[in-house]
Amino acid sequence: EEADRFTESEVALLTEVAEDLVYGIQGLRTRLELRHEQQALREANRSLEVMAQAGGVGLWSWDLQSNQIFLSPEWKAHLGYRSEETVLENNQEWEMMLHPEDRAAVVTALQASLSPPWPVFRQEYRLRHKDGSYRWILAQGQLEFDDDGRPKQLRGSHIDITARKQAEQEIYWLNASLEQRVQDRTNELKASEERFRQIAETIHEVFWISDVGASKVLYVSPGYQRVWGRSVESLYQSPRSFIEWVHPDD
Repeated sequence: EEADRFTESEVALLTEVAEDLVYGIQGLRTRLELRHEQQALREANRSLEVMAQAGGVGLWSWDLQSNQIFLSPEWKAHLGYRSEETVLENNQEWEMMLHPEDRAAVVTALQASLSPPWPVFRQEYRLRHKDGSYRWILAQGQLEFDDDGRPKQLRGSHIDITARKQAEQEIYWLNASLEQRVQDRTNELKASEERFRQIAETIHEVFWISDVGASKVLYVSPGYQRVWGRSVESLYQSPRSFIEWVHPDD
């Protein structure tokens, strides 16, 4: 019977082996979970890249601690660069690519997004193309924080809206041109009405305008009062009253 029992040293050894086995299983499980999470993250990132490529959306990130900037191939393509070309390496170089008229407002908005209450960065601005021209860009960025709650990185999207801006500009000029034409035509009509009034009020003959049924007088010249001896207002009030003054034979 004594031979069937484990000695204390054997029990201790078995316990240690069991604990090592449990620890090993837990470690393996943790590594498998981490591997699955990493795989899921890679798939998510790949899906994001595919959607960005399909939608022509550039992606960017700015490491606030190292001041380094990452730019996706789509971001570079918006400004005429190949994916392997270095466009800029830090935030200061990006600021210098901004159109001079947009720079102050955009930089102010960017700095505001890095301070409480941490508003989302969203701006439309012009950025210099490789050929020296400027492209209109819609940029949006979201701040990320480290474990201590400090700003760590700013990530965002970058969309070329030059075509939209050009269309808006064309619509603006078309509207302005149309408004000017309407104003010019209005001025012409006013001038024409003034010339008509001057002629109508200086001639001795009677000139009038009425509706089709002669039930309403729209206009009668002052000559009516000189020729008929009656007020213009009386004809407006009673459009057919002039018939009373016509000779019976006529």
